[in-house]
Amino acid sequence: MTVYQGEDPVAYVISLNLRRRHFNESQRAMVAAKLVTLKLGDNQHSKGLPIGRGSELLNVGERSVARAREVREHGAPELVAAVERGAVSVSAAADIATQPVDEQREIRGARRERDSRGRKDHPRAKGRAAPQRTDRAVACDH
Repeated sequence: MTVYQGEDPVAYVISLNLRRRHFNESQRAMVAAKLVTLKLGDNQHSKGLPIGRGSELLNVGERSVARAREVREHGAPELVAAVERGAVSVSAAADIATQPVDEQREIRGARRERDSRGRKDHPRAKGRAAPQRTDRAVACDH
């Protein structure tokens, strides 16, 4: 068991989790947005971090954190979950989050349907192997 001895417990916990998990940039921005929107009592000690500090801790741009905040504040729960899963980028989700919630759900549903159709048409779908290239150059010793 490791006992933390330092001055920034939030940074310590984040560093441990970032090593353990493989988040993409949008997922890290969502985590940073959660940190910067904490209210007094949520973390028992203080209000949320400034956006600059949250973006620094999670290695994302401040604009990405601001977009993630917009998604968290205005996005349908399904849209927020899609970004947290890594299925939708935070920038695309921020654009969608400007729409009414019903329209967000329609947009997300249409994209999900399009994506699932695309996978069915992919050559590796349903166990089929990808076509082999036959136009490779053959090296010869002369």
